[in-house]
Amino acid sequence: MNPATKNESWIRRDVRARAACFAVLIMGMFVAADAQPRGSLSKPDQLKVGALTYDQAVLIQTHYVKGEFPERSVYVPAALKELYSRDPAGTLQMLLLIVEGARPTDAHTAAVFTDALESPEAAIVAASMDPKHLDELMEDKRETYRDAWTQIIRRAIQRLSAKGANGDGGRKRDGAHARTLADKIKLRQLVYEQRPEVDTAVVGELPRLVVKVPAALQEIYARDPAGTLQLLLMIVRGARPADAHTAAVYSAALDNPAGAVTAVSMRADEFDAPTDEKDVTYRDIWAENLADFIDALPPKAGKNEAAGTQRNRR
Repeated sequence: MNPATKNESWIRRDVRARAACFAVLIMGMFVAADAQPRGSLSKPDQLKVGALTYDQAVLIQTHYVKGEFPERSVYVPAALKELYSRDPAGTLQMLLLIVEGARPTDAHTAAVFTDALESPEAAIVAASMDPKHLDELMEDKRETYRDAWTQIIRRAIQRLSAKGANGDGGRKRDGAHARTLADKIKLRQLVYEQRPEVDTAVVGELPRLVVKVPAALQEIYARDPAGTLQLLLMIVRGARPADAHTAAVYSAALDNPAGAVTAVSMRADEFDAPTDEKDVTYRDIWAENLADFIDALPPKAGKNEAAGTQRNRR
């Protein structure tokens, strides 16, 4: 990002060539500048992975062979198998983003698919898990099942990269480490279970429309601004469009509740729509600018430092 524009809070883009623009408030997370957050697949293929995963139930199929015991396996869509055959690491990278950022049902489906692409029979065990437990703590109380699954998928990507497959080698980005696991779990619930609402509040001396940020989210942000934004960006990158849009709006509203009102007006089904730039979606724009902004924040910015940065941006 140009240093002269690092502190700008808004970017404006055409919405499918219409004259009206919506404003996007730039917040961020700390990531490597050369990271490729959406994997090595082409844009249409990335969207295809999402379409095959979001809101899709895990199905079990049974194979009957004469004279042998029936075999059960996880059903993997043919289109997903085809993508995996062309670009194993890129396909797993996209599924990893969904596991990291999506609501439990979608994340569980993506995780099961990663198992099933390698061994449909072995994935039966993963498929038997109830998705509602995905963000619960494991027996060791140190991480959630989602966290453990992301590590397994990263290792799979690394193995594929070592064999010379395409992809980014499973680069481990600094994940969404809010101050406590409880904060991470609560933050996900706030995004997955409700949509942004607009209310009226006094800003300065005048009443203005503002985005209502849940009190619990404000508390988590006050304790750990960078960790909160990291997790919100992870959701922006990997969740279904409606959830990703919610995370994007909240990331904007934490800095400027009044300015974020414009972003609420964007339809969630436009989040993965192409912009006037080829193969660039609004999801991509959000993610890129969120990452750039936090990259410019002081390391380990505390509450006071973050607040000072916000005041400078207004």
